[in-house]
Amino acid sequence: MTHPDQHIIELLRSDNPREIQKAIDCIRKQSFAAIRSYVMNNGGSFDDGQDAYGYMWEALFKNTKNPDFILTCKISTYAFQIARNWWSNQLRKRKQQQKHKESHHVKPGRFDPDEDRENRIRYEQLQKAIKELSEIEQAVLNLFFDRKPMKEIADKLGLANAQVAKNIKCRAQKKLKEKLR
Repeated sequence: MTHPDQHIIELLRSDNPREIQKAIDCIRKQSFAAIRSYVMNNGGSFDDGQDAYGYMWEALFKNTKNPDFILTCKISTYAFQIARNWWSNQLRKRKQQQKHKESHHVKPGRFDPDEDRENRIRYEQLQKAIKELSEIEQAVLNLFFDRKPMKEIADKLGLANAQVAKNIKCRAQKKLKEKLR
């Protein structure tokens, strides 16, 4: 069963610029403020709200191009849900990136090689293992630990592409783990 707002979808599908603009204005009035407000109230900035709104339009236009698409709820609800799902995915990605950063970053003062004998020995083993790596492996790891993107590492070291840099990094990390067991 189609929803009364289906006519707005039909306007978006139209070849008439006036009808398309009428649909855009209608959707903007019904959803822009709600989308931006939702994003800003859930950890986002004004710009994030604008991005969510922009993504909503991309998805909405893509979906309306499908002739089988039938609206089953209010257009404002549909538009809001697209933006809400996008924002949830963005938050999830940010959380994963933050966890990744935290897991690969040794905080200053957290590891002091002079703290005790065991830490000093472990630190010396690590330094020795790093010196045993090839020059390129050392260079890749140094840039990686300076938080440089793989593409930049590849460019700086004259490697073919980011995947080659990533392979070298992984190989070096594996060697270090084996030597430090």
